[in-house]
Amino acid sequence: MAIRASMARIRNSGLQNLLDIYTFSRFQTDTPLQKLMKSTAEQYLDDSDGSWFFVGGQSGAGKSHICTAVAGELLKRGEAVRYMLWKDESTKIKAAINDEDEYDRLISPLKAVQVLYIDDLFKPVYVTTAACAGSRALGTFPLRLRLSIRDISPGRVA
Repeated sequence: MAIRASMARIRNSGLQNLLDIYTFSRFQTDTPLQKLMKSTAEQYLDDSDGSWFFVGGQSGAGKSHICTAVAGELLKRGEAVRYMLWKDESTKIKAAINDEDEYDRLISPLKAVQVLYIDDLFKPVYVTTAACAGSRALGTFPLRLRLSIRDISPGRVA
């Protein structure tokens, strides 16, 4: 049931199509940093200690790609993954801070999931006139954060 719900969230988030594209085999390792990012992510998957995984870096470095690849592998292993786009969800959570019931309704599922993938964590939101307890977190930021109680984000946090 948790896996089915996880797949529904992935589908609803728009991440489903990326799971076929953002894989380890398709991750390009043209630079030493990208090689390190990939090997660290693979090592993280081999580790079962429940530590956090965090990736940070500039736009286009491959943070979302590597975190989505990790999320895909965890889904294949039967772990429930919840995708969260920081700028959208954090706005809702902040708006509900004075409504205890609504706040709990929004926060509880994030605290209960096995793996929480937080994409674009702390990424600044620019406005123009035109315009991760009991969880792992997987995220991007200009960093990607994967919190654990198992977390995902490009980079290892000790």
